[in-house]
Amino acid sequence: PPILLRAIAAIRRFTLDINILMLIAVAGSIALKDYWEAGAIVFLFTIAEWLESRASYKATAVMTALMSMAPQKAVLADTGEVVDANDVQVDTVLAVKAGEVIPIDGVVVEGRSEVDESS
Repeated sequence: PPILLRAIAAIRRFTLDINILMLIAVAGSIALKDYWEAGAIVFLFTIAEWLESRASYKATAVMTALMSMAPQKAVLADTGEVVDANDVQVDTVLAVKAGEVIPIDGVVVEGRSEVDESS
C-alpha cells in the first residue's frame, strides 16, 4: 500500500510524517486484533488524501484563472508606449484610464482614483 511505501521513505529520510503515524495506528490495531479499526483508519486516511488532492487541484485552477485575468501590458505615461507588464521597472509612471485593470501594484502620482479591489 502507498502508506507503507511512503512511511518507509520517511523513515529513510529520518523524518516523522503522517504516513508513519498512520502505519503505527494500523499496526497497533492489527496487533490488538481489531481489524475493522485498521481498515477504518486506512479508509478514512485515503478519503482525507483524496479530499486534500482535490482541494489542491481546485486551488491551483483558481490561481491560474486569476493570473490569466491580470493584464499583460502596461502603458508608459511619458511616451504612451505599450510594454510588457513584467518589464516595468520600479518608479516607472504608468497611465491607467478609467475602467482599465491596473497591471501592477503602485501609487497614484497624479489625479484621483477609486479602485475596486474585489476579485
